[in-house]
Amino acid sequence: MKLENIELSFDNFSGEMSKLKNQKHFDYLVTIIGEDFGEEGYGCIYILENTDNNERCSVKTIAKKVDGSDVIPTVINLWKSAELLEREVFDFVGIKFLG
Repeated sequence: MKLENIELSFDNFSGEMSKLKNQKHFDYLVTIIGEDFGEEGYGCIYILENTDNNERCSVKTIAKKVDGSDVIPTVINLWKSAELLEREVFDFVGIKFLG
C-alpha cells in the first residue's frame, strides 16, 4: 500500500482536512503523532484512511507559536476519535489544539 504524504500549512490546515474527510472520503483517523521536527518546530502527523478502498495518507503540519505555546487547529469536529489522540499529543509533546 502506497502512502501519500501531504504537508499543510497552519493557515489552510482546517479547510484541507475537511476536504480530505468530506470530498476524498478519508473517514477514519488512524492516529495523530506529535513530533519535534527540529528547526521546523513542533508539529503533528495525521494518518487517515478511506475505508471504502483502503487508501491511506499522511498529513504533516507544523504548529504555530501563539503566546509561547505551540498550537494546531483541532479536528474533533471531523473525527470524534481525535479527542483522545489530541489529549495524548498534548500530554507527551505539549501541543495545544484550538477549538
